[in-house]
Amino acid sequence: WNEQMYDLADRNTAAFESGKLENEIKTVLQKYDFDGVFFDYEFPLRNKDWKAFDKFIIGLDDFLGDDYLIGMSMVGWNLKQSKEAMESTDMFEVMSYDLWDDDGNHATTQIAKDDIKQFVEKGYDKAKLDLGVPFYARPTTEEAYWYDYKAYYDKMSDDGLYQDAETGLTFSFNTYDVIKEKTQYALENGLGGMMIWHYACDVPADNENSLFGAIDSAKQEFIKSNN
Repeated sequence: WNEQMYDLADRNTAAFESGKLENEIKTVLQKYDFDGVFFDYEFPLRNKDWKAFDKFIIGLDDFLGDDYLIGMSMVGWNLKQSKEAMESTDMFEVMSYDLWDDDGNHATTQIAKDDIKQFVEKGYDKAKLDLGVPFYARPTTEEAYWYDYKAYYDKMSDDGLYQDAETGLTFSFNTYDVIKEKTQYALENGLGGMMIWHYACDVPADNENSLFGAIDSAKQEFIKSNN
């Protein structure tokens, strides 16, 4: 996995240093009237990878000016971004998933809180942070399997677990209540928003078990309690 990430970083750095990417990005933003650009780089592991990424983001921010936003997906365990690059970035999608607690539960509320704490302790503005939540399950064994919520929402236990007879694995989902709890935490702590990976895993919006419905329910309750 490290070798794959190093190869990805080398290719990203080549693009960052090409002198072409800034103009190409701006051309796309103008053509489609986009608000900004997001980077899903995720894992620049080595210091030299971070330095190249930081330098590019700072330069891109100067190049785009105030007309466009810059965002990126990041994880709490890999926060090596420079302060100047941090300030040049407008939004951060906190990828608080594909992580497990000691019991094998996937992406718990406590993991989400711990992730946000890591960002805040590094100096990130909470208002720039969007808490990422999974609309899918991972097995408690941490193996490379992913399962849509919509296919199992009516089969899982109250704690979000489903025993799969075919594979012998236990899937660990975020339930309606967990997604609502995370949204409440984000609202109460002044985060910028929520990020979902990914929307197509949810049941239809008119289903009372919809995870988007859980987010909306938390939002409406927060608005009502603060009026």
